Amino acid sequence: IHHRAQTWTNSRGKRVRLTVEKFASLDNVHLLALRYRFQTLDEADITLSGGIDGQLWSLGGEHFREYRAFEADGLIAMETVTHRDGVPVVVVEGMHLHGVPPREARIQRGKREILRHLDFHLTAGAEVVLEKVMVVYSGNDVDDPRQRALADAHAGLAAGYEALRACHAERWEAVWAASDIRIHGDPEAQTLVRFNLYQAIIATPTHDYLPIGARGLSCQVYQGAAFWDQEIFNLPMHLYTRPEVARGLLEYRHRTLDGARRKARRLGYYGAFYAWTSGKTGDELFPDYFFTDVLSGRRVRNHFNCWQIHVSPDIVYALWHYYRATGDWQFIAEHGAEIAFEVAQFLVSRIHFKKDRNRYELIRLLGPDEYHENVDNDAYTMYLARFALQKACWIFETLRERESARLEALLTRLGLDESALA
Repeated sequence: IHHRAQTWTNSRGKRVRLTVEKFASLDNVHLLALRYRFQTLDEADITLSGGIDGQLWSLGGEHFREYRAFEADGLIAMETVTHRDGVPVVVVEGMHLHGVPPREARIQRGKREILRHLDFHLTAGAEVVLEKVMVVYSGNDVDDPRQRALADAHAGLAAGYEALRACHAERWEAVWAASDIRIHGDPEAQTLVRFNLYQAIIATPTHDYLPIGARGLSCQVYQGAAFWDQEIFNLPMHLYTRPEVARGLLEYRHRTLDGARRKARRLGYYGAFYAWTSGKTGDELFPDYFFTDVLSGRRVRNHFNCWQIHVSPDIVYALWHYYRATGDWQFIAEHGAEIAFEVAQFLVSRIHFKKDRNRYELIRLLGPDEYHENVDNDAYTMYLARFALQKACWIFETLRERESARLEALLTRLGLDESALA
């Protein structure tokens, strides 16, 4: 819950005391609530303006098209559609006013905005309290985002700010009960740890099979895509506090297996080569050519998406540690085995046999530091590759012992047979 309080003085010396409290609900992830309280310390005319502003700066170009503002049963709303996939997005706002009523209320519509303007004449000490709910839905969430957004806004207003806040706080209490780290005797360290826990928690989607966006919610760079950071850095925190969240992140990788398969085929391999930058489908979003030489005009090849092969075994490493922590064999049988087998197939197709040294090598790699390009056999990638192959073999043999029919069906679907184990 975010708080702000200040006394503002305008150029004529008129003072207004502002208190703002707002939160993005953990109880309903589509809803945000706000309580905006202001008190005039001097007699003054006040105009309060607010609403939905679609004038957004978007990194990499405009994301939306077909903006349409509308009103419905006292609510104001903005409806738009994404450029690439045509996904509808709806934002709805509703409000209740308490205290001194406005002398005039009007709604202004622009090309990409819909705003409320409330005019007040307030005596010294008069107070106005504005309570808002804002709801966001998209076509990725429900079939009819407009109706759901309107319904949630009405329900939120009917419940009232205090009730919404209480439900939100109750959900957070459960999260902290599972995830808090307590440090005695060092308040600064305690604050810093909780701040970072908070950032990690809010950056992790729990309402759908979505990835943890690199850079969290701090900027538009990487635009919410998943990187290998998710499995190696983010997932362990959830694994030992809220394992159901960790499972959801791993199920995202299973749902995007086809994208990893397409990437492997495009680069001349087979199996599953997971994307360095993975979005909704799992296809590689990072371009092959990202920069242009300023002198020659020659396009410069980017190798992040083809030499950083440890991304695939990283995911096997993560799913194995999920299994160790939870004992969730069902996940391995239904999802993990297919991931592990396809990653193993990719590694087999990517490995080179060096006859002069009589050994297998992984050449032309980009290691986890992401600076040393075109290196051979870096320790991290070699360890993770061997780890992934070993676990694929263990899962294969264990499936054969425990659920031979399931193994046979999976091998048939993947076009493999028992020779793959060798």
